[in-house]
Amino acid sequence: MHSFIDYTIAGVIVGSLYSFMAVGFVTLYKCTKVPNFAQGAFGVVAAYVTWWLITREHTPFVLAAVAGVLASGLTGYLADRTAMRRMLGAPIISLIIFTYGLDTALTSAAQEIWGPQIEFLKLPESTNYFHVAGFAIQYTDVIIFVIGILVPVAVWAFFKYTRLGMSTRATATSRTWPSLIGIDVPGVMSFSWTLAGVLGGLAGVFLSGVYYLEPSLMDTFLLPAFTAAALGGFGSVAGAYVGGLILGIAQDLASGYLGASWTTYSAYIVLFIVLMIRPQGLFKTAVSHNPLA
Repeated sequence: MHSFIDYTIAGVIVGSLYSFMAVGFVTLYKCTKVPNFAQGAFGVVAAYVTWWLITREHTPFVLAAVAGVLASGLTGYLADRTAMRRMLGAPIISLIIFTYGLDTALTSAAQEIWGPQIEFLKLPESTNYFHVAGFAIQYTDVIIFVIGILVPVAVWAFFKYTRLGMSTRATATSRTWPSLIGIDVPGVMSFSWTLAGVLGGLAGVFLSGVYYLEPSLMDTFLLPAFTAAALGGFGSVAGAYVGGLILGIAQDLASGYLGASWTTYSAYIVLFIVLMIRPQGLFKTAVSHNPLA
């Protein structure tokens, strides 16, 4: 039982990290209908900017992390303004190929600028623990878990209660009629790419702190995050979060009891079972056009 709880706690933390990227996937997909496979590369940008500011400029972690996340948000904005906006109306396969190309370009740029070697980004409180019922829990894990809850709640509240969020929801269902009522559709698209960059950057900072930092790090987590979004129902913020948790817990339990080789297999087994029972995912209804359904 002790091992089961240990594996579950570890899975919740990993799942929280998956959810950062999964929510970014969902947010952008519902506005643009594009599965963004450059989501991980946004995280690489944020992680390296954060690492560089801390190690070279001796910037406090919080300020460095904010700068890194803003840099990844800017990267998303520029991706839309310089390329995606010119490709509106292009076949979906062309847009998907573009996101793959963007991922490759950003990863290669990171390697040219900072090198291919492994670096380490130390998170605050990463060596400090507290004990609950005999279990040692890192303060960092608590921070990740809390932020993992706050991020999807904040995104949900933004879309539901703010004017820009409502405009984004409108753009998710149509490109034509929102412009007829004064909504700046290209501006909403740029915002969605920026938000996707911010969420990807947040994942990159914490993933590189929990594991390590190198240019292709986020490629390892891109597919699980995509799977988490599909598991929850592509288009549901809540589903992306819950899907991330389910996936993280399943992977850690499988790794702990069946061996490390089952970490990847378990993700697809869970996805297969869920989609066989509920093809639209856990949260998204088959007929819903609500980006937060």
